[in-house]
Amino acid sequence: MNITFLSTLVAVGWGLSGVFQKLLLKELNSRTVMIFSSSAYFMFLMVYLYCVRKEVIPNLSKINKKLVLYFLLNGLVGILLPNILYYYLSKKSNISLVTILTSTYPIWTLIFSYFILNEKLSKNVLFGIFLVTVGILWINKN
Repeated sequence: MNITFLSTLVAVGWGLSGVFQKLLLKELNSRTVMIFSSSAYFMFLMVYLYCVRKEVIPNLSKINKKLVLYFLLNGLVGILLPNILYYYLSKKSNISLVTILTSTYPIWTLIFSYFILNEKLSKNVLFGIFLVTVGILWINKN
């Protein structure tokens, strides 16, 4: 498995997603695009679930109240609310700027991982966060 190649495919898919979203937002309001895009995602997800059901079904017995809470928080704070804002901003603004600014989420993951999961941040990671922040400030300036 080539992590670099597969990660690049993920980035290309997410990059194309922004273009498709902007095309949809030229014709429809942000709520309609978000709901129907999420519905399409859900339909594809159900097909995928069917394909991997033998891996998923044994895990169902491991889901407890704490994990249900994490699922709910992830769905609300990690998916629904950011998507509502993302589609709204994509409709009202330049999609390339919105995508760049929202792509800072790995920095937030690092920060939250440090405080919540007690993960260590190396000097290289801190320097990378600094460079990304400078880049965002530079782009936002123009």
